[in-house]
Amino acid sequence: MAELLAVDPSRLAFVLNASAGASVVYQSLMDRGPVTVLTTNHGYGAVTMGAERVAARTGGRASVVDIPLNATEDEVIGLVGEAMRAERPTLLVIDQVTSATARAFPVDAICREARSLGVLTLVDGAHAPGVLPDPICREADYWVGNLHKFVSAPAGRLCLSRAGPGRSSFR
Repeated sequence: MAELLAVDPSRLAFVLNASAGASVVYQSLMDRGPVTVLTTNHGYGAVTMGAERVAARTGGRASVVDIPLNATEDEVIGLVGEAMRAERPTLLVIDQVTSATARAFPVDAICREARSLGVLTLVDGAHAPGVLPDPICREADYWVGNLHKFVSAPAGRLCLSRAGPGRSSFR
């Protein structure tokens, strides 16, 4: 799997799914004192709720940056950057490819900006393997993804054949 994803095998760990991987990251932050998290309005529910829980359990806070669906890449970078400068989060949690809209975010550039501000990053790449040619965001402090959605799933096929005049059959 490390070869397929082009990552160092010593930096790869298997978890049940991306949400479970995010929980591992959140748990690792529990002893840091108050953890402030920043998410977007495009985040996957379970991952966002986990971020909110770690903030609440550590006495931190959770904030959400609203990103319009039609925002350009530059606008997304600007909105997230502005929110990071205003909120000074411990952790930014951002989707690489959103679940609800399949919107790809410029996570490499966002993670570089976060690093310059001293903000840790967790990229939820659940939908990246099988969709993006190079799915791993190497700029992230933490990246989690799912293999069952595309990489390890059976290939789906739909065949349409004529079964006679005006009739079609699917298999």
